[in-house]
Amino acid sequence: MTNLHAAFAAYVKQNIWPEFKQLGYKKSGNNFRFYNSSGWGKMLQFQFSHWNSEQEARFTVNVSFYLPEVAQYLLKREPGATFSEHICIVRKRLGNLKPAKRDEWYTIQEGVDPTPVFAQLSADITQYALPFLATVDSQEDIFSILAGGYKSYYIPAQINAMYRAGYHEAAIRMLADDLARTNLNEHYQATLLKLAQELGIQLAA
Repeated sequence: MTNLHAAFAAYVKQNIWPEFKQLGYKKSGNNFRFYNSSGWGKMLQFQFSHWNSEQEARFTVNVSFYLPEVAQYLLKREPGATFSEHICIVRKRLGNLKPAKRDEWYTIQEGVDPTPVFAQLSADITQYALPFLATVDSQEDIFSILAGGYKSYYIPAQINAMYRAGYHEAAIRMLADDLARTNLNEHYQATLLKLAQELGIQLAA
């Protein structure tokens, strides 16, 4: 661990983690996970750049919601309380929760006081990440986000989960919209058509 990573870890442990711990999250590395016994979860994750060095470290923050139905569709298993950020169905960068809605990275450098960067990080988490995470208190809350127009990285898994959870109209609309795309490749089209058949969805000719 470099001096920069050690400074970051110490700051997070002392200044950010305690509030998440009080809210019932579990810490594993750079992941703060909340897992409900019914199977759903939410996460705040610190993601470091692959290009970091001993002189400079860049990191961003991911805020995500997890559904077991999506993991089952993608992985053919449910990881439970150890779910990973990349398998979450709702995935947001902290910067995209802010008014500017853009990807945002924080940079700390060797020999430069990191206090202003850490202060900004804490402020952003308090003002944007925690309120967003607090919008979800049940599996139904996550489905409401999905049915409300959110498009995930895993559209077939999202359609499957929504339809099986009873959000038929939203699932069928998303399926039809994706099939209507002019740049749809044949493999993805086949995946969607197979999913429609499995769910018993009758598509308009």
